[in-house]
Amino acid sequence: MELATRIEGYIEQPFPIWNSNLTRELVNGRWKYLRNENLWDLNQYNTAGYILKDPSLSFNRTPITCKSKPYTIYMEIPSFEYLTNFYKENGLNPYTGRELEKICASEKLSCALDMINLVSPAYACVLNLVRAIQVIKSHNVKTDASYSHPDIPFSIFVSVCHDSSEYSNLRVAESILHEAMHLKLSLIESDVQLIKRGSVNKYFSPWRDEKRLAGGVLHGLYVFRAIFEFFRDLTSTPNSHYIKQYARNRQRLIIQDIKLISNFANCSDLTEYGSILAGHLINSN
Repeated sequence: MELATRIEGYIEQPFPIWNSNLTRELVNGRWKYLRNENLWDLNQYNTAGYILKDPSLSFNRTPITCKSKPYTIYMEIPSFEYLTNFYKENGLNPYTGRELEKICASEKLSCALDMINLVSPAYACVLNLVRAIQVIKSHNVKTDASYSHPDIPFSIFVSVCHDSSEYSNLRVAESILHEAMHLKLSLIESDVQLIKRGSVNKYFSPWRDEKRLAGGVLHGLYVFRAIFEFFRDLTSTPNSHYIKQYARNRQRLIIQDIKLISNFANCSDLTEYGSILAGHLINSN
């Protein structure tokens, strides 16, 4: 069965949203392209090399402890030598290597991944999609920063909290999951068109509290529905009262936001499959 057909089937019935088999097929398809066209070695993938189309580029990274083998996610030391313009263009402010050691960034990412691992299908999804994480600074300690680029398939950028606690681990876990699901939807869009070409209309995004192009709203809807599913499943696992309370509160807030775009599936800038996907994401209980 062709990948596009598998994706169309997923769009018709997108739950469970993780769909590990499809996620694996999406990732393997992109890796096959990279190996054939750009001579990439799976284990040598790095953000700077991918952006500059140079698989031989030197890089520095630290493996993040993951509980599933043979998967490895790496925390990359920022490549200021190569990516200064990229960071500036995308509003990213990465920590230096020395700063990463000082704030124990690798350990905090590992604790966040352990939190995601409490919902094993979500964890499997992240392990398939994410190869490299760069840690960036947020504007203040109360807000989290995260970023991914639709043209960079296996890299995400997230902030970590200054302290170490269940609360902080949950925040970082949500950021990782958030950007991983952006990566997944971008891979889906490589094979199945969800937004009509030339779309210029803007629609309200409750997550940005502003109007955005249809693609941005659809990505937000997809990502936050996935986060809702994660927190819903988290409440059914053996956890502390605090984790369950936090998870229920996030569910409530996400559903409130989704209700604000209840008619988005009918917007004229979505393709047939984009409309079907949006409808399922909005109306699922």
